[in-house]
Amino acid sequence: MDDSGHDTAGPAASLVIQAPVLAADGSFGRLLPQDVGFLLGRATAGEGYGLVGLDDDFQPNGTEQRLSGPDRREPDHDLVQDDGAIFHALLTLEEEGNGVAIQRFDDALSQTGGSGHVPIEDDERALDQTLMVADDRVWLGTEYREEAAWWSDNIAPGPELARGLLLRELSLDLEQLDEHRLTADIPGSSTPGQFWGLGASQLREGDTHWIFAASPSGEPGQFEEGESVGTRRIWALEYDLGFTLRQTWGPLTPADQDAYWCTGVKRHGSVFLISYTFRTPEDGPVKGPPNPDEGNIGVVAAHADLDLEPVAWGVATGHDSQAISDDRAAHRSTIASRSDELWLVWDDADGIWIGELSFDWE
Repeated sequence: MDDSGHDTAGPAASLVIQAPVLAADGSFGRLLPQDVGFLLGRATAGEGYGLVGLDDDFQPNGTEQRLSGPDRREPDHDLVQDDGAIFHALLTLEEEGNGVAIQRFDDALSQTGGSGHVPIEDDERALDQTLMVADDRVWLGTEYREEAAWWSDNIAPGPELARGLLLRELSLDLEQLDEHRLTADIPGSSTPGQFWGLGASQLREGDTHWIFAASPSGEPGQFEEGESVGTRRIWALEYDLGFTLRQTWGPLTPADQDAYWCTGVKRHGSVFLISYTFRTPEDGPVKGPPNPDEGNIGVVAAHADLDLEPVAWGVATGHDSQAISDDRAAHRSTIASRSDELWLVWDDADGIWIGELSFDWE
């Protein structure tokens, strides 16, 4: 057993990332599988966010469409597809202040709707959004911070303040219907009432709305500086459809990783696959932007039907390590699927990488 009570005698399954391909330049890649080929969303410096078409070998097929113009923080986007419609979330910069917006495009990549500029709330940080379409609703998550947004620091002024997710509920026509501030009391966290809405992910199944997010776990000696607040680890937060917290599960990641930005999640059979960024004590703490050396990418498979017990971690192709990119900073990962096929997408200084993700029970 490790310190979180997980059985570490040996993995119950294998999780492997194979044959990664450098698919495009840019950052914050979001892969949308099509019947044939793919659309890849990407941010490019000075140009904003757009789509590029790829064939089944991840080579450009000539399709290209700009979704938004250049802005101050090109990485702050998310992109999802549902029933032929593409939804794009972005940070908007207006004279009256920053905000968020969602655009909707059809399968011909023509814009068919938009929410317009929605000013951010006083208790919100609107970076690293999580976007999902489920139950005929569009769900846009940003970060909730109790008692103003702590603009001068990423760390809460005190452990008694709540930190979590500000979740906007919109119609498929992008009319805002409701707003939810999600918090959680997380046993095992060193700040139980705080989790990072920045870089969280979400999944809606049956009568449950899942949030996957990072919270400090009380190993401050591992990372003594920067924005890490000790070691962060990933938890699964289980809410009912009225957003009452039922239970928290975790931590799901090892104690010797500072894990955050769990921006990819997929249900695959009986497991949740969760991708995240992490640093080790040897890497040093996360300094925050404009630090170029963010970290490595990990993937954990957690048993969805058995107390979310972790059963396998991602392994770099050709390496005995949980890092996918050994020699370069990697971050902003996501997981895409088509039928039984799975792909992991992340970016580093060279551009956007796509690797086949395979999971098998042993």
